[in-house]
Amino acid sequence: MKVKKLLNTSEVITYTQIEKDLFESGYRIFPNLPLKDVIDNKIKESLNRQGKKHFKSSHFDFVIYDKVFSPVFAIEFDGPIHNTFKQKE
Repeated sequence: MKVKKLLNTSEVITYTQIEKDLFESGYRIFPNLPLKDVIDNKIKESLNRQGKKHFKSSHFDFVIYDKVFSPVFAIEFDGPIHNTFKQKE
């Protein structure tokens, strides 16, 4: 069985730096979380068909949670892989 890494090299570097910066703050970083796991699904009611599809299939690169595991903010990381031909498709 072939497995896929959770993060690419650039994302690992970014994750490591953010985790280091947050270390003593009580905040925690979680990578590659689906939008539907962070944003209340009720938002879908106000989206058109394309928006619902995007909501269902998209993810946040990193989400920062506080001490009680409530999301504080999300980060979209456009590293070098976003510039590859395959990614642009």
